[in-house]
Amino acid sequence: DKTESQNNDGATFTTWNPPMTIRVFGAHNALDQSLQQAADFDKENLIKEGVENFKVIVEGPITMDNETALESVWQYIAPPTGDAATSAHAYTIKNNIIYEIEFLIDTNQWNSYSTMFDDVFTSFKFL
Repeated sequence: DKTESQNNDGATFTTWNPPMTIRVFGAHNALDQSLQQAADFDKENLIKEGVENFKVIVEGPITMDNETALESVWQYIAPPTGDAATSAHAYTIKNNIIYEIEFLIDTNQWNSYSTMFDDVFTSFKFL
């Protein structure tokens, strides 16, 4: 399923077998954040939401459509279900807009589908 955001800044794609969500969106860089600061801001907000056992699995530089980008992959226990989740993010900044791709999947499925996330962020193109 595909759902457009209410403010037209992105879209969410959801599958049911396996259950996973991919979000692609952009936002004005009003806080003038670096890629690392954007990732850290998202991590802090997730931790404030009460996730447990939060850990960063991978974090480092990548390229998205010839732009410098940052990949950050996190694992945690999601409240209130207690499910183990893996959330992979790719961030890039162009024309003072932070573009983010987020991939959310059950941790048990991550190894089987992590290459899909790589395919998504390497195929990303600015229009």
